[in-house]
Amino acid sequence: MNLLAFTLLFLSLILEATVFSFPLTLFAVSTLSLIMAEKIIFPAFASGLILDLFLGRMLGTDSLFFLFIVWLADSLQKKILVVNQIYFVLFIISVTIFYSLIFYRYIDPWLIFSAVFAAFCFNWIWRRIGIGTNEENKKLSI
Repeated sequence: MNLLAFTLLFLSLILEATVFSFPLTLFAVSTLSLIMAEKIIFPAFASGLILDLFLGRMLGTDSLFFLFIVWLADSLQKKILVVNQIYFVLFIISVTIFYSLIFYRYIDPWLIFSAVFAAFCFNWIWRRIGIGTNEENKKLSI
C-alpha cells in the first residue's frame, strides 16, 4: 500500500511539474491523507520538497502545507467516518481554495472544477482497490 501511495505521489508530482498547471500533487496528498492519515506524513513532506525544487518556489512551502493537510485530515478522521464522497469533495475543495489563495492569490473556477473531478477520480480509484473500507464504527458518519 505504501508503494502504491509513493507511485501515485511521484506520478502526480512529475505530471504537475511538467504537463499540468493545476495542483495534482495537492489532490493526491489530500486524498491519501483522508485514507491513510498518519502513514502518508513522510511521503507528503518529501513530495512537497521535490515540488518546491521543480517549480522554483521557496523550499519548504509546499511541504509545510502538505503536512498541514495531513494533520487536518487526521484530526477530522478521528471524529468522522469517511464513507461519503461529499466529504471527499468538500475537503478537497476547501483545501484547494486555501492553497489557491496562499500560492496564487486568487480563486480560479477551473481549479475548483479540477478539484471536484480529482476528488471523484481519486476516491473511485481507492474504493476500487479496497483501501479505506474497514473503518471503526464509533465515528460519526456523514
